[in-house]
Amino acid sequence: MSCCGARALEYLGEAYVEMGKVDAAREILGRLRALDPGEAGELAKAIDHAGK
Repeated sequence: MSCCGARALEYLGEAYVEMGKVDAAREILGRLRALDPGEAGELAKAIDHAGK
């Protein structure tokens, strides 16, 4: 997947977080870690903040 695809996954994961679908965001995070650790880190931060 291209860098743009990884970025799109990160945005999708953040959208899930905004909608309260944290479990779906975590699934995206699992896929994203293998593709782009930097984007995965951004999504992980968003997920962490959702729990607070």
